[in-house]
Amino acid sequence: MEASHNALSHRLSAVGFNTVRKALKKGNASKVFLANDADEHIKYDITEKAALSKVTVNLEYTMEQLGDLCGIEVPCSVCCVLKDGK
Repeated sequence: MEASHNALSHRLSAVGFNTVRKALKKGNASKVFLANDADEHIKYDITEKAALSKVTVNLEYTMEQLGDLCGIEVPCSVCCVLKDGK
């Protein structure tokens, strides 16, 4: 979890379903963190878009853990690390 925390805290990140979808669509995402307990339609949509964009998806964390990694006080279904300068 430490390496992921560093990636999310030391780089720009996008948090939330719609924001991550936009980042993937625009080619701005370098890595996606998708909660393993997220709703199935969210997992399907993000996984499909990430595959089309050739972006790695990490399914290691729960929504609670992703919320903590992103420094927010609510669960998070998906977030991503943005490419430099995006």
